[in-house]
Amino acid sequence: CRTHLERPAHRQQAEAHPAHPFLRFKKDGVWTDLSYGDAVERARACAQGLASLGLAPGDRVAILSENRWEWAVADVGILSAGLVDVPIYPTSTPAQILFTIEHSGARWIFLSNEDQLEKVREIAAKAPSLHGIVCFSNCDSK
Repeated sequence: CRTHLERPAHRQQAEAHPAHPFLRFKKDGVWTDLSYGDAVERARACAQGLASLGLAPGDRVAILSENRWEWAVADVGILSAGLVDVPIYPTSTPAQILFTIEHSGARWIFLSNEDQLEKVREIAAKAPSLHGIVCFSNCDSK
């Protein structure tokens, strides 16, 4: 007998209804669907990518982002890999971000944009547990 912990609801939905919307978001002013099938594949790729970076079950990964579809996919990917997600409010100051990273031991951080990247760059040298950054949007323009 399988429990919901062995086969999470999002995977059950992806198998039963892969084309059904997992979530909706606006892109260029137009509502766009992300299907269960696509969301689970993206989350699986995220989990595999984190594992390939040497992260092991129980390791912490922070998410510093406004509400967006990538946040949900990263969250599911982190949890699917057996990792612990550490959500950080996007309005947090660099000092608050540092406090959260230090006290959680987060090894990687997902962030939404250049504004969040600047905050993390400001404190990165003081956060020895932090090994890397994944940015949802282009963060190379500065």
